[in-house]
Amino acid sequence: RDVPRYLDEMRRYARLRHSDEVMQLIDAAEPAYQREGEQAMWKAMLETEQRLHADGRPTYMMAEMEATLGMKEAALRDLTELQREHNADMIGLDIDAMLAPLRDDPRFEQLVARVGLPRRTDHRG
Repeated sequence: RDVPRYLDEMRRYARLRHSDEVMQLIDAAEPAYQREGEQAMWKAMLETEQRLHADGRPTYMMAEMEATLGMKEAALRDLTELQREHNADMIGLDIDAMLAPLRDDPRFEQLVARVGLPRRTDHRG
């Protein structure tokens, strides 16, 4: 992964959307990445996102970070909750590269079907 490019893209997204939340994620990510690498960056971002959403309700970004960190059960639990809420972010579920670690799990395929997305023939993401 090209982490510096990812962070630049996130920064552009935050500016275009005027998203203080995404800027806070970037502010947590950059120093963690510089100090300890990519895994530390994802962990810092997840902790920030959880703090920003202290009500305990999952966000799509939480699920992405959990999947990237290998926290499959947490990611699937959050995605299932988001699907129940008809969260609009779920539209990219089956093409989101950050969710690639989940694609081999039958529960993920069931989730894709419940969202109403067509089945992919290539699950490598």
